[in-house]
Formats: sequence, structure tokens, C-alpha cells
Amino acid sequence: MRFREYPLLNTPSLVVTILRAAEGRATLADCADRLTALLDRVDEHPPFGPDEVASRLGMLVRYLTEARLLAPAADDGSFTLTERGRSALAEHPEGFDTADLMAYPEFARHLGGLERRRGPRDDPRAGGYDAGFDAYWSGQAPDDNPYASDSADHLAWENGWSEALDEDFRRAAPRFGES
Repeated sequence: MRFREYPLLNTPSLVVTILRAAEGRATLADCADRLTALLDRVDEHPPFGPDEVASRLGMLVRYLTEARLLAPAADDGSFTLTERGRSALAEHPEGFDTADLMAYPEFARHLGGLERRRGPRDDPRAGGYDAGFDAYWSGQAPDDNPYASDSADHLAWENGWSEALDEDFRRAAPRFGES
């Protein structure tokens, strides 16, 4: 289940799909429909379901919103392209990767806040943990762990990846009292 093995599901392509949908008021469902139509047109059928794709689209919408390329349009979860988003789309009509979002100070501060929440750095396996944490945010799957399965580094990477997943779910879940 690797997104990068499917060109239309790589990060730049998904970013373009989202930004094009957001040229008008859009939702995650609109983005998913647009992507499904594109995949059908080229007869590409990845072996993972809509939940995985929706999760990836949702993460990218959050990233693009943090970078101020998208803005919420209403309380219904819809969003729209900002002027900054229009400029980014004009400059990168084929899309861009999440690393390119670091050029936007708001996104860089957002990721910096995630870094600070990870805790102290006195663990000798912090490099593996950080690599796993970053791997999740770059769209890698648990089976992308580069370390031998019987090593402490493998476990550290897995722990970092899982922590990022938990952080993503905490951010996506409605807070008490919200709907």
C-alpha cells in the first residue's frame, strides 16, 4: 500500500487535485470525487480503499490550510483557495511536495510546534523516532520502516510514526462541545 507507486496519488498530484477543487467551494468529498474520476479516466485502480485516500487528502488539506493556501469556507468543513493558494497553483501547476510548504512561515511554525511537543532528546534512538515521525507526515506507511525488524531502531521508528498518527487524529477529532 504505497501511494508513491501510483503517480496520480503522489503528493504533488494530490495537492493539485485539492487546489483545483478549491478554486470553487470544496469539501474532502469533492476532492475524492475529482480524484476518483481522474483515476477512472486513466484506468488506474490502486489496491487500497477510499478510507486511506480520504485520510491522505485530509492530511494534505490540513497542511494547505496551515500554509494559508486554503481557508475554511463554512462550518460544514468546506474550504476555498486563498490568493496565496492561487499564486502557488500558478507557480506550480503540476503540484508540489509537503517539503515545499516550509517556505510558508505559518506552516513552518506549525511543524515547529509539533517538534516541540515530542519531548526530550536524551534517547539514543531519537534519530529513528524522528525519522518515523517525519515519515508519517510525508505519507509513508508503516511498512516503509527502513530498519531491520528485530532492531531497537525499527521500534523507535515505529513509535515515531505512531506518535505522528496519534497527533494527526487528535488534530482531526472535534473537541469537546464541537460538532
